[in-house]
Amino acid sequence: MSPPARPKPPVSAPEPTPAVVKAPEPEVPAEPQPLGPIPIPSERMQYRAIGLLKGKYVASEEQFNRGDIVLTDGTPIDAVLLGRVTSLIKKQVDLEAQHLWVVYPRTLYKDENEPALHMQIVGVWEPETLNARKEEEEGAEKPPILSSADAEEKHCDRFSIRGEIAKYSEDDKEIVVNIVQKSKSETAKPKRPFKLLISGTLTGRTTGYFWDFEVKREGTQLILVSAKSIA
Repeated sequence: MSPPARPKPPVSAPEPTPAVVKAPEPEVPAEPQPLGPIPIPSERMQYRAIGLLKGKYVASEEQFNRGDIVLTDGTPIDAVLLGRVTSLIKKQVDLEAQHLWVVYPRTLYKDENEPALHMQIVGVWEPETLNARKEEEEGAEKPPILSSADAEEKHCDRFSIRGEIAKYSEDDKEIVVNIVQKSKSETAKPKRPFKLLISGTLTGRTTGYFWDFEVKREGTQLILVSAKSIA
């Protein structure tokens, strides 16, 4: 018999190679987006209905703050001036010229219960001639403002609608959206939602669900361009 084998010395574990951790690349700050007439939603479930129209405001003989917007294609849209925009228009806006109007669309039911498009005018988008922003502290960075030419190209006859679908008819291609107006104070009584009629078709869950719509104006109708279910 051969003599027993001598025990081999233990093999030492290799020295661990230290991991090389690269320092993260410094983030390049995004360029501030120009302030436009239709801002990005500030909340996921933010209700709203806002858009931009171009035309002349023609006041009625009875009241200056009620009249029509006669659009560039000749279509008259029933309109009303809201709040401080009335005094602004009286003092600084040439009503013989066409302007870009920031508006809240509404659907009203008038003759024989037929839906009619109505606009609430809340502003004029003319940063070149009007003071489009409040005075800020000296030295504070000021975000750029979208020019009237760019606003007309990107947003004219376009609307951002966000709300809960109250009714959807695939056969009639009608979408009725409930819009809830935010109260100015927490103690104020919540306002009743108003309904907005959009022409178009949807896929997926509709009634009772919150959706984000992009729509365009054709004549006196709001036509669906795109839609996304939110919640």
